[in-house]
Amino acid sequence: MHLASSWTVTSTCQPFGDIHHSFWPQYLLDDPDPPPHCTYDDMAFRSGPDSPKFSYTDIPQLQRYQPARSSHGYNPDQFNAHHHPSSSSTSSDHHSNLPSDHDMGIQHWNPQSGPGPIVQQQPIHDVSIPDVRFAWISTLFFPTKKKLDHLVKDDWGLKKIREMAFGLGNVVALKDNVPMAKENLNLLLGEIDKRNKQFFMFFTPAPATEGTTEGKKFLEELQQVTTYQDMKNENASLLEWFSVQIRALTHFNDRHALPPLQQKLVEYLKTDWSRTDLRAPHWQPQLRPSKQNVDKNGILHTTASIASASLTEMAMYALWTYYKLLNQAKWTELFLWDDRFVENFVRMKSREHNGAVTRYKPSKYAILRILPWKSPHQFHRDQQVCGILEEFRKHLHARPIAIHEKFVLRAPSHQSH
Repeated sequence: MHLASSWTVTSTCQPFGDIHHSFWPQYLLDDPDPPPHCTYDDMAFRSGPDSPKFSYTDIPQLQRYQPARSSHGYNPDQFNAHHHPSSSSTSSDHHSNLPSDHDMGIQHWNPQSGPGPIVQQQPIHDVSIPDVRFAWISTLFFPTKKKLDHLVKDDWGLKKIREMAFGLGNVVALKDNVPMAKENLNLLLGEIDKRNKQFFMFFTPAPATEGTTEGKKFLEELQQVTTYQDMKNENASLLEWFSVQIRALTHFNDRHALPPLQQKLVEYLKTDWSRTDLRAPHWQPQLRPSKQNVDKNGILHTTASIASASLTEMAMYALWTYYKLLNQAKWTELFLWDDRFVENFVRMKSREHNGAVTRYKPSKYAILRILPWKSPHQFHRDQQVCGILEEFRKHLHARPIAIHEKFVLRAPSHQSH
């Protein structure tokens, strides 16, 4: 991550960039430890030396390293969420640079939205401060805290991945502190698992259970939903794919030669996120007076640190990369613009913040049948589905949410130095 001796809330959007099929050479098809052949659909959820994994020709691959501005026009920085133009030391924040008709083919993920105040933050000398959107999403407990707790405990392939030996000690940039890298990876895998499950819940009819047994009943009923196994399969596919990206790190001695996802992954794994300045609350919710004294230990009062926001940012980047690489046609048809994937989470958090989550009806969007993700979309199979797709798009492209008014920087006296 780049040096940041000073930072203001006036930085330009830092896009993850677009991914074009022409830039997808076969990448590490020969797995470091070749597993038995298994496709997405018949992947087992058991662990052990004979556990089948993917056919690596089925897995969306990342780019090999290419020099900047290659003959394909590929620029590694377009994938880097923390890249800043060299011509400016500051950038403008909270701006929604939506693509116009002529540049729809080169969409970028713009994590900014709406005009906001210029606020000087405390310097963080060796870690990039994530965009406030990721801090905001890091506090998302959708569908509810109890339901999410039970959903996270339900194993959808995470246990097997966590038991893998990734050889982090063989990665040059990580070998000096392997235990810390392993701990960071463990947390990251859990965050990917959690946010992906929330993504599925946006399109899954969730049982409306309440009370002390809310979470348990929710999970029991969810397991009876027809798409439950599809969700488990896709989640396991995602985690398996990500494990390949981790193992690929041992094949590079020069971290600057890594594809963008692995570059960000190495930077994340080598950072000591246990530092006080990174774990201290950095953002806090701005609540209406009527809610300020309501359940101060509840989710509405949840703060975010630079560490928690960075964890969510890394997880969201992994999800973004996987889903767009695996089925770009479905991705484009559903979201239209790359930044709308994150916007989906942002808007759900806004509902949670405003106490309006129950107004969102996942059962309505379940008709879109987004899973299995690798399968061709069926969004135009009839007029009703087309109408629901259009409604979903309008929901994502509504007027920007002023996050800077809902989730604000803590006063300097409250921030850790």
